[in-house]
Amino acid sequence: MLNENHRRIIKEGFSVIQWAVDQGIENKQTTIGFHASLIAVNMLELYLHEKNILKADYLLKHEWFKSKNKIKEKLNFDFEGKEKILDLLFKLEEKRNTLCYGKKQNTDVINNTLKYLYELKDLIEDLGVKIEFD
Repeated sequence: MLNENHRRIIKEGFSVIQWAVDQGIENKQTTIGFHASLIAVNMLELYLHEKNILKADYLLKHEWFKSKNKIKEKLNFDFEGKEKILDLLFKLEEKRNTLCYGKKQNTDVINNTLKYLYELKDLIEDLGVKIEFD
């Protein structure tokens, strides 16, 4: 049941991201910032649950990923793709608050956020967990 919830959140989040892209990213940075963070953490949780690495009752918090020290503390176990996955999550969280609460950003910052999100999706799929969002 938990994985179904992650899948629902991911699918809904990607739908909102697509809507924001269709509307024009330069006017939807807050939407993109919030949903990229939400989707990324849920994709990681889904991956770790499906690979039986993370207990079902253990929840990841997006704010952990803006500190490399916090990441090391909270995710002190190994899993395939860990370094690249955590690097992408860090890059996403690093810009989250700026996109969500800060002044208007240039489109390069927003495009990089989308790039990192889709890189994470592709990586998790390459590691054997299908991410559906159509």
